[in-house]
Amino acid sequence: MKRYLPSIILILTVSCSTMYAQKKGITIPDMIQVEGGTFMMGSNSGNENETPAHKVMVSSFSIGKYEVTFGEYKIFVDSTGYKTDAEQHDTVRIKQGLPPREKNHGTWNRYATGIPVTPTDTLYPVANISWNDAMAYCSWLSKKTGKKFRLPTEAEWEFVAKGGIKSKGFNYAGGNNLDEVAWHIGNSRIKLHMIGKKTPNELGIYDMSGNIEEWCADWYSDSYFKTSPEKNPAGPGHGTYRVLRGGSWRSGESRMTITFRNHELPFNNALVLGFRLALSGEYPDKK
Repeated sequence: MKRYLPSIILILTVSCSTMYAQKKGITIPDMIQVEGGTFMMGSNSGNENETPAHKVMVSSFSIGKYEVTFGEYKIFVDSTGYKTDAEQHDTVRIKQGLPPREKNHGTWNRYATGIPVTPTDTLYPVANISWNDAMAYCSWLSKKTGKKFRLPTEAEWEFVAKGGIKSKGFNYAGGNNLDEVAWHIGNSRIKLHMIGKKTPNELGIYDMSGNIEEWCADWYSDSYFKTSPEKNPAGPGHGTYRVLRGGSWRSGESRMTITFRNHELPFNNALVLGFRLALSGEYPDKK
């Protein structure tokens, strides 16, 4: 089912999505096929963890046209009863080997202020999502569809953000004018925004700079770019943190560049953390 973005038909979109969910139990996010290619990953002029710029080859795959939305994630939770890391009681977290929560950052359906996410937020990116929560959604959707949905690798993410084989060499995903392509600290009014309202990048993909920071599949290492393989690098074999990319609605300009790298513990959540899907091989059948 297609998602329609203009606000004047938001109510219709929400209604149609709900009807589809009740009938099928799922919605399949819009996916864009990405032709593989070779590009220069990283930067020689950015932060130390972005260096050195190095040649990388990425195979063809598909990636979400938009970030995963609150409405899509809600179908998963309603279907399975899944409890996110942020919703787990500290006694449960400790039994799972996780530390108690130091601060309430809210949950996927309730902001840190205690205000619940409302049905009108259906087409906003889901936030307060840990890496574990994102992976749980990928696993559920894969089982429901028979397709291997996953998080993009860091290399895939940067290749796509740069426009893939259609890259025009922009600083941000979609252009060099940050306000045109991204929601950031200077224009977001300190809040999330509906998906797809800024200019897409060369591949027709939205919000890879700003709005919500996106989890990648990889373990994080400051020095990984110095030793990573050229073909389809997938990060270190182990680590403590997982990679985040893209900056968010509360990020400054320096964190919005395509090559900026961030990281977080895989069980942590925050109002700026979300994700988009990747898919190896064939394009998903939406019928």
